[in-house]
Amino acid sequence: QEAIRTAINDLSNSGITTLTYQTTDENGNVIGIRNYDIEGTVRREVLTNARKLSGAINLEVANELESEYLYISEHLRCRPSHFDWQGTIVKRNDFVRITHYGEVDGIYGINCEHYAEAYFGEKRGDDLKHYSQEECEEAYDLSQHQRYLERGVRKWTRKSEMFKATDDLELYSKAKDKVKEWQLRVKDFTEENNLKRDFTREYVKKSQNSKLEKQYKEHKEAEKVGIFDITKYTKDIKTTTNEVILNDNRREHLKKHPEIEKYIPEIKKILNDPDSVYLELSKEDTVWVVKKLDENLKITLKLNTFTNKKEKGYKNSIIQMQILNEKRIKKYIEKGRIKELFDKNNKK
Repeated sequence: QEAIRTAINDLSNSGITTLTYQTTDENGNVIGIRNYDIEGTVRREVLTNARKLSGAINLEVANELESEYLYISEHLRCRPSHFDWQGTIVKRNDFVRITHYGEVDGIYGINCEHYAEAYFGEKRGDDLKHYSQEECEEAYDLSQHQRYLERGVRKWTRKSEMFKATDDLELYSKAKDKVKEWQLRVKDFTEENNLKRDFTREYVKKSQNSKLEKQYKEHKEAEKVGIFDITKYTKDIKTTTNEVILNDNRREHLKKHPEIEKYIPEIKKILNDPDSVYLELSKEDTVWVVKKLDENLKITLKLNTFTNKKEKGYKNSIIQMQILNEKRIKKYIEKGRIKELFDKNNKK
C-alpha cells in the first residue's frame, strides 16, 4: 500500500491526474482510447504486476518439481468468467488453455487475485472447491458496487482539490459536502453488507490551503441555526442529529421576503421553545414548528431520520418559513394534511 500511495503522490506532484490507455486490434491499429484516474490505475497496475511476478515464480517452481498437477486458488469475489476453474486441480499441461494464462482477462491478468501452485495430492477436478456460483456472484456484485462508491469518493475529492486550487469557496464547499456524502455511502454500504472498508481505494493526494479550509469550516458553522429535539414531542420519530441548519439557498430565498427575514435571528428560540409542533402526514420526515411572536410564524423542518437512507448523515434543515394564522392551521388539521404532536396550551 505504501508503494501505491508513493506512486500516486509522485504522479500528482508531476501534474499527472489521468492515465490514457489505447486499445488496438490484431494489426496494431488504435480502435479505442480510455482515460483512468491515477489512483485506481496505479493500484491496479502495481497489484496486478506483483501477482503476475509471484505467479510466474510459482509456475517455475512447479516446472522444476515436474508436478503433473496444479491447484488453482479460490476466493469468494471472483469474476464470473473465472468461476469454473477456480478451486480446481488441473493438469500442468492444460493450465494455459483452461485459465487463459498470459491474456488480459485470464489468470494473473488485470485485477485477478488467483494463483496456481504445484499439487501432489489425490484430489482432482472440483474436489477442493468450496464456494457455489451463486455465492460468488453475490459477493462479486457487492464488491463491484463498493468499487463504484469508492470511485465516487475519489471523483469528488479531486473536484474539491480543483476548486481549492482556484480559491473558490462556494464550489469547494459543495464538492466537500459531496465527498462526505459519498464517504458516508461507502460506510453505510460496507456496514450493512458486512464488508471491509478499504480506505486506500478512496485515497487522493490533497494539497494545502489553510485559508480556504478555515473559511469552509466557518461557513459550515454559520449554517447551524439551532437545536430541535423531536423526541420531546413524539417517540415515533428518531433523527440522526438534533442540529438544524439553514443553507445558503434557503437563506437567500428568505432575504427576498423582508417580513420573514427579520425573524431569522429568532430561529434558535423558536426551535427551543415552540408553541406547537405538527407532523406533515404526507411526509414522515417533515414537521411544522410554530411560535407566536408578533404573529404566528411557522418553520417547516425536514428531519434527517434513521429511516432516511438516501440522505443519511445530513442535518435537519429548514425548508420554509412563513406567517400562518391559527385559522389556516385548523383547516389543515381538518383536511388531514397535518397532525398535532404538541400544543403548549393543552400540553398534548
